[in-house]
Amino acid sequence: MITKDTCKELLEKQDGIEEIELYKGQYLRARFANRINPAEPHVLVVDPIENRLALKIRVPEIAQVRSPNSELPRILQDINYRLLIGKVGTDARDGEVMFEINHACQDGGAADPSPEVFARLVGTAIETTHEVHLMATHVGMVEAGVPAEVAKKFMDQFRQPVPEAEDEETL
Repeated sequence: MITKDTCKELLEKQDGIEEIELYKGQYLRARFANRINPAEPHVLVVDPIENRLALKIRVPEIAQVRSPNSELPRILQDINYRLLIGKVGTDARDGEVMFEINHACQDGGAADPSPEVFARLVGTAIETTHEVHLMATHVGMVEAGVPAEVAKKFMDQFRQPVPEAEDEETL
């Protein structure tokens, strides 16, 4: 069965994950690097919902929609359309941009999800967060008056090269 203890053990093996803690006795909270602003790492929330055989992985506060006229919500819809797993959302009250994956566990067995699947779910959350944060920063720069070409050049320095796939299975 997926438990907080199991998730903590799996997070401890995950590259780039730091400061893992049980937050308010309810879920795990950890940090991972923010490629744009290393002084402000992103927060990763892992919530095993034991009574429902589900795992929720969230990254809150990736960015913020600052203007009702911003293009960011439309761009986030485009990102959602392309995602295979997970979803990007915004909080209508304060403009918070977040990412979330909900994973249904199959049988509640000790290895459900497997360590490999868990690692890929967390990895997907991290990589999607980076991409959303880059896009939100780019949009914010352009909306603040920075020429689009200059904003793109600035943002390109933070993009990680995508390795070529070698017939690897996906989730």
